[in-house]
Amino acid sequence: TKKLISISGHPLYTFTRENEKIEQLVERCMGVANDGNIEKELLTNLRQIAIHYAKKGDLLYPHLKVGYQISGPSDVMWTVDDEIRDELAALSKKPAHDKEWLQRFDAVVTRVDEMIYKEQNILFPNCAVNFTEDEWIHIYHDAKDYADCLGVTPAIWEKAENAAKTIKSTISDQEIVMPGGHMNVAQLTALLNTIPMEITFVDADNIN
Repeated sequence: TKKLISISGHPLYTFTRENEKIEQLVERCMGVANDGNIEKELLTNLRQIAIHYAKKGDLLYPHLKVGYQISGPSDVMWTVDDEIRDELAALSKKPAHDKEWLQRFDAVVTRVDEMIYKEQNILFPNCAVNFTEDEWIHIYHDAKDYADCLGVTPAIWEKAENAAKTIKSTISDQEIVMPGGHMNVAQLTALLNTIPMEITFVDADNIN
């Protein structure tokens, strides 16, 4: 884990830099929570952890569970992520910082702090031990679709940028394999049929 975290631009490098920023923010929150002087800007910044949680929820949890049958993080940590995001959203809608509000704020900030520890000591090591370099390269490129979290702009991972683009999508009767994962035809059909809108696809040859 330490080796991967030290590689500039590697997904774990970026996740760790984000956690460092979150940790600094947590310390600020704990420092002002006692006197009840919680600025709106502080809470707004803290809610940016939703970006961090979304990335690991999309790029790490599912791959760890489906690809390596390690279900603990996705079954437990993912739920906690959602609870933290929901609580921060709820607190942001309450203008009055009364005693109950401050208690809830203190509790959720503590959970954020605990999640940092769990990521660094449980989630990231599990990923580091199991994920291949090609998988990390895919994760690196997929992470580009997300906004920066707390001002942490992902660094360039030279190896991933220089890697030959060998991603190929294949279709068979059993499975459809794409850069972000795979599913069988029945699952894809069910997914498309569930989306409450009609989708029209036009290919590169303008075929509808």
